[in-house]
Amino acid sequence: MTYGDNLFGTSTAFKTFQSYKPLHTIIHKYVDLGCFLIPAPMPSEWWSLNRRKRALSLYEFEVRFGKSRIHDRLLQDCFDNAHNLQRTILGERLGLKDMIVPVVRSKKTIAFLFAESFFDKEITFDMVKRVWREVSGLEVNPSLPEYREFVKALLETPILDGPLLSAYQECFELFGRLLSDDKDVETIGCHCQGGSA
Repeated sequence: MTYGDNLFGTSTAFKTFQSYKPLHTIIHKYVDLGCFLIPAPMPSEWWSLNRRKRALSLYEFEVRFGKSRIHDRLLQDCFDNAHNLQRTILGERLGLKDMIVPVVRSKKTIAFLFAESFFDKEITFDMVKRVWREVSGLEVNPSLPEYREFVKALLETPILDGPLLSAYQECFELFGRLLSDDKDVETIGCHCQGGSA
């Protein structure tokens, strides 16, 4: 069915919205990561772009065993670096990475894009043991329900390795350019969809 001329397609806002579609598809369908938009003046106000479908992450165990302050301090350092350097920062703790992309307009950081906790390589049993001991302070004991939950959470954590990590980072950075009101919205959108920028 048609309803006359396609005037909506000429809307700048609509073209911008269309440019977001590839990222929306990636974060909702291909990688199960919690993703957030965080305004720089109010870092406590996190706008959810995607809620992970996994029940638990390593951070829940850090909270449970009283280690969350260590994680929070390291994460704050990463946000500070992203703000000051105005470039993507990959923070790391216990073998997991967080991605922080600053959204920059007129040489000022106005917001951050944040993708939480993923591995950049295959997880090993030695890694599981090391992380468990550091977080819980306990020895490995498969009879402990908490340990079994912990292993399940680690095994379900997404792995972004090699070209996948580079592609995800590039997509996040392009999204940051869109949010910064970059003038060349259509070119960025084309690049997001596999064209050339």
